[in-house]
Amino acid sequence: MTQYWCVNFDSEDCLKHGLKHNLWMMQYQYKDDHGNLFQDERKSRISSNWQQLKNVKVGHFVVAYLKKNRYFAVGEVRTPRHVRSASDVTSKIDTHLEVQRSHDDKNKFVFYTDAPVLYENFTDKWKYPGDKLSRYAQRIDVEEWQLMVPEGIEMKGLQKFILKKPYLAVTKIDERYFRRIESQLKKSPSTSSKASASNDIDEVVDDTVVEALEKSHAKSQGFQLDSKLRKALEDYAMDAAKQHFSSLGYDVDDHSKNHSYDLFCKRKKELLYVEVKGTQTNGEGIILTSGEVDYARRNKNQMALFVVHSIKVSDKKKPTNGTERLIAPWDVDQGSLKPMSYKYKLP
Repeated sequence: MTQYWCVNFDSEDCLKHGLKHNLWMMQYQYKDDHGNLFQDERKSRISSNWQQLKNVKVGHFVVAYLKKNRYFAVGEVRTPRHVRSASDVTSKIDTHLEVQRSHDDKNKFVFYTDAPVLYENFTDKWKYPGDKLSRYAQRIDVEEWQLMVPEGIEMKGLQKFILKKPYLAVTKIDERYFRRIESQLKKSPSTSSKASASNDIDEVVDDTVVEALEKSHAKSQGFQLDSKLRKALEDYAMDAAKQHFSSLGYDVDDHSKNHSYDLFCKRKKELLYVEVKGTQTNGEGIILTSGEVDYARRNKNQMALFVVHSIKVSDKKKPTNGTERLIAPWDVDQGSLKPMSYKYKLP
């Protein structure tokens, strides 16, 4: 189930760094052996903030916030970009709160098994300008900050939509309030929605080109494909994919309407982003949008490709008897990518 969070960046400097690198930052640590507090808070407050991070999951949405009711962007939570290696440290939030240690793992990444989207990055040389001790090492990555407004928008009413008080560094909010923030960001004259609008146009063009290419590809193998049949084939393949992953014990969510992949599948700690394709052809080649390729490349360790090919179509235009093929994990560059169209921007 999708949830929504207000994430406080604490300062303008932290906000700028986080928006630039598509992440959120927090600095709540216990004092070190030299008495440095890093962020002077009560221990109960530190504990509350860390415990809250267990509840944030991949696929949730966050809104970038600074005090005095200012909002700057929205983003979708993703798994940490840094791929965990043998040199990285693994811990648990409960362990961290029990030992009350800070900055013991200098120049390393720390991952928390009871909060899969949270990590600490002590390799980042950035420091808060007003206090060199404050590293803001606790972080959550987003796919990309969207609808950015550099000066922010001011909206009152946050306290009415907090779902669990007190207000924390990461606070769960009602979807209605999130949508209101999203709407106001879109309306702001200085929002980067100009770029977003351009991207939306690009996506429409991309989808139009893909549809034309799919029709041409089908025709080359002796099939006539119109828009209605294309949609029926897509729905048939999606139903087959949902049944397949559900039968394997995954919780399956359809993200096809507003993401660059089709299904989000979760089984315990395992996550999969699934691209689904349905075709009457033999399935040796499928058409991908540039957005689908980009997303697959960024998430290749957790991507899967589910293709239903050789689908038969009855006299009533009903798809039946397709052959399923699954590639997991799916590295899009392990196959053969052939550029079939280009967008040229004039100099």
